[in-house]
Amino acid sequence: MAPITAEDKFREMALKYGMGKYGLPKTGMTTVCLPGDDGSYQFGNYEADFRFTLSPIGELFDQATGLAWPINFVPVIETWQAAIDYCNNLNYAGMSGWRLPNIHELYSIINWGLMPVRPDPNYFKVEEYQIFWTSTTRAEETVSAFVIELYGGKMDFEVKSAVHYILPCRYSSLWKKRRGK
Repeated sequence: MAPITAEDKFREMALKYGMGKYGLPKTGMTTVCLPGDDGSYQFGNYEADFRFTLSPIGELFDQATGLAWPINFVPVIETWQAAIDYCNNLNYAGMSGWRLPNIHELYSIINWGLMPVRPDPNYFKVEEYQIFWTSTTRAEETVSAFVIELYGGKMDFEVKSAVHYILPCRYSSLWKKRRGK
């Protein structure tokens, strides 16, 4: 019998706690700096090269999270409230149900194995210094929300009256079919 690996333990925990096939994606980091770091374990779902699938209805399906992202989306700049309204009313590729992603969802598309760190340029067209809104309000200061500079992976917060870029997401119809919904 083969020895139980750390990856086997992770998969067992994912199934036990209801993550199933979806859950936290791998970071993309494969360099090992010290034994026990992310590069040595590489926990998470899906290899970076196989994580995203172009769906037939015009959305980018994230197999690690079940989220869909727009393909070739031209970033829009809005205040936080306008960003939420824009995403909630968006009809992209004939699909509704778009929304502003929360901090974890937006941060999850960053590939930490690329230099500089950024989302996969084959799927996401982000440029240096573009800051994107998340739907996550800062708990200790509700006039602010979290923002992410996707090119470089920097996270911060900003007053909601500022203007930043938007990258909407939605739960994919592919995800719903795979979950039996």
